[in-house]
Formats: sequence, structure tokens, C-alpha cells
Amino acid sequence: MKKARAYRFYDQHFSTLPIRSLSEQDAVVFGKTVGALRAHGKAVGFADGLIGCQALQYGVPVATYNVSDFSVIPGLEIIDPNEKAPDVEDAEGQEG
Repeated sequence: MKKARAYRFYDQHFSTLPIRSLSEQDAVVFGKTVGALRAHGKAVGFADGLIGCQALQYGVPVATYNVSDFSVIPGLEIIDPNEKAPDVEDAEGQEG
């Protein structure tokens, strides 16, 4: 059941997202963003910083169980799979 729910969550939120290569502009945004964070005493890992900054560039959220590491990136929308999302079946037959 848990696996089926995870697949539904993926299908609802991520199956249509394009895969993008890291661009030069993504790297520039990464350098500026992570540099500013570190200057203010906030650490962000290299991989998390790249992922978060690229998501900012494309205006898409990051889905992660590791919310605390990504939450230091200003303006980044984060989806936490631990938060209960409504099941597909729960919404069927409901108006609104």
C-alpha cells in the first residue's frame, strides 16, 4: 500500500517534469546564492545547493525528505513527502 501511494504521489507531482542539464546560468546562481548564505553563516551542501538553485532558476519545487538542508535557500519551494497529501481515492467523487 505504501509503495502504491508513493507511485501515485510521483505521478501526481513529478511525472511530467522535464529533465534539465546544469547550465552556466545555474552555476552562476549557485555561486551567488551559496556564497551569500555562507557569508551569513548558513551552510548548504554542494549537491543540495546545485539542486536548489537550479530549481529556483526554473521555478519548480524540490521534493525531499531532507527539508532542513534545503530550507536555507531563500525563495525555494519545498515539497515534503512526509506531509500527508490527499490520496487520489480520497478526492474521487468529491465536489469543490
